[in-house]
Amino acid sequence: MKSFVYFRGATGLNNVVDPIRIMRDENALIGDLAEAYNVDIDNSGRVSRRKGYTTTPFRHAAHSMFAEKEYCLFISEAALYRLQPDYSTIGLRSGLTEGAKMDYAYINKTVYYANGHEIGYVKDNLSYIWKNNAVAGEPDFRQFSDPPIGHLVCYHNGRMFIAQDNVIWFSEPFAFGTFDLARNYYNFSSRITAMRGVAGGIYASDITGTYFISTRTDARFSIDRTQVEQKRVYEYPIIAGSAVIGDGISLQIKDTYGDVLVCATEKGVCVGDSDGKFTNITIEKVTYPAALDATATIVDGCYLCLLHE
Repeated sequence: MKSFVYFRGATGLNNVVDPIRIMRDENALIGDLAEAYNVDIDNSGRVSRRKGYTTTPFRHAAHSMFAEKEYCLFISEAALYRLQPDYSTIGLRSGLTEGAKMDYAYINKTVYYANGHEIGYVKDNLSYIWKNNAVAGEPDFRQFSDPPIGHLVCYHNGRMFIAQDNVIWFSEPFAFGTFDLARNYYNFSSRITAMRGVAGGIYASDITGTYFISTRTDARFSIDRTQVEQKRVYEYPIIAGSAVIGDGISLQIKDTYGDVLVCATEKGVCVGDSDGKFTNITIEKVTYPAALDATATIVDGCYLCLLHE
């Protein structure tokens, strides 16, 4: 009769090592799992079935869902909606490009959005045109423009950043619709797949890898892009849609504090701190399959990522 060894706990998933070669402590009865399906593993090694889901009245075929503070927005059938706590919806904008994924940035009770074809911002229950609202002042021989129609957007250090194909544009300080297209930009070699800000700069990724743009500024929030370091921090790109910002302490990530970037690459889950230190925290145990894109969030101190293969 075939015998079995029952373990008291697990130290996590391991899909790097051949299952028959995974090391386990048979005295403590704990070790890695070769497979893990819909389970959670806590800090004590306890394995428990992941909580299920509850049916709601929400019946939209949705994508590009975004939730922060008082807002929950999503796209359905080429329209932008706001989801209310009772699962009712408010239509905000119609006529969007079918299938285009939306990216969002929240600041001051306002959500800015972009999908590569349309841009705008939501305040309360209305969508507005996102344009240059600069007031003429002393002449400085600079020409300001409306925000470029990009596919990614993020707020960082008093400015709005917009990725448009292989270029990241950034606004004037605290003037989110005012862009100097002759000066305020960073070039990349290919289309940008991810862009998120932390205290010390911007993490951005294209097909050649992942980069950190240090944006430490002076008291006037000036950025001289000719003096800014654009450093490659990882040879693999971030999977589009997988990058989120979380608190390093809440996520229990060693030697990190404040806001950190958490993202997925084909080599596993990576964390970027506020100063550009980028670390693969699962490289010894987890690799991901090739993915077209992803959806990610942080719930109860856990990073959750769904890959679209």
